[in-house]
Amino acid sequence: HLIPACRTGHVCVEMCVVLSQMGFCTMYLIFISQNLELYLKSSGLSANDIVWLTLPMMVTLCWIGSLKLLTPFSVVALTLIFLGLGYVISEAAPLLQDATTIELYKPKTYSLFLGMAIYSFEGIAMAIPIESSMKKPQFFPAVWLGGCTFVTLLYVSFGAFVYTCYGDAVPSIITLALPVGTKTTLVKIGLCFSLVLTYPLMMFPVFEILEGHWGRALFQQPPQQLIDEDEEEEEEEDVEW
Repeated sequence: HLIPACRTGHVCVEMCVVLSQMGFCTMYLIFISQNLELYLKSSGLSANDIVWLTLPMMVTLCWIGSLKLLTPFSVVALTLIFLGLGYVISEAAPLLQDATTIELYKPKTYSLFLGMAIYSFEGIAMAIPIESSMKKPQFFPAVWLGGCTFVTLLYVSFGAFVYTCYGDAVPSIITLALPVGTKTTLVKIGLCFSLVLTYPLMMFPVFEILEGHWGRALFQQPPQQLIDEDEEEEEEEDVEW
């Protein structure tokens, strides 16, 4: 009775990973469309059109089935993200003394806070693929702990600082609060491009599960139970002969 339950639990966990990663990547599309819509609206393109225009590049990058080959794209994306964070901090810092509407706790948006807190750790599903691709996997626990600690401190400090600067009027997407200008345009384009490059990395666990486990089970290899039954039938036929 334990083996079927373990298999069911394994499938449920994989399904949760697939759905969560697909949801995280959907947020990428929302961020890109909302940031570029302002600049492409004059050409008659809507947010939906922008999403469809970015999909071919994302799909092409998703065909890369190796984390090692995706590493250069990840490095470029991280560089653009940190440059964008630096620019946001530089623009928010002068407003630090002007912000007066600050609430330490808002019950109405508490559920949104929980969702965004979970979304902040969108890369948690990459744990097993990263460990399996490491040259020295014995160092993975220390590397993973250090990475999670750094990401947590970065998100908490950045979010607290920006909220203190802008106050309660801060938008959910912080780039929408930046002033209009050439630098802001370049930062938004850079962040959008970084998400395009990060998209295949976040979808890697999804493809690994769908193609490697479920796909093999459905289309290539029959279930092990059927294989065992066929082998038993063949052995019985041999005994009869």
